[in-house]
Amino acid sequence: MSTHNRYSWQTLSPYLDEALELGEPARANWLSCIRRENAPLAAALEALLEEHRVLARERFLEQGRIPQSWQALSGETLGAYKLICEIPSVAVETGCLKLTA
Repeated sequence: MSTHNRYSWQTLSPYLDEALELGEPARANWLSCIRRENAPLAAALEALLEEHRVLARERFLEQGRIPQSWQALSGETLGAYKLICEIPSVAVETGCLKLTA
């Protein structure tokens, strides 16, 4: 079980918000204070902050990988999901969407 799975998102979220507002040197001091009080919590926060650093370095949210047409992704697998087809916007807007097995 990974360290951050011991804590709920509700517990971690305020800490992460605070950490992300700090610069790197201040964040290190802040984590040190938390580590003295609650080492497992600090470890969970460090793991999530490292994931954030990696994604920021890769410019994850800035890459614009979504194609002009979702149809181009039909049949692709994203995580646990397989994209079958694009849902027409009219079906989403009207709620007229029926999936059958």
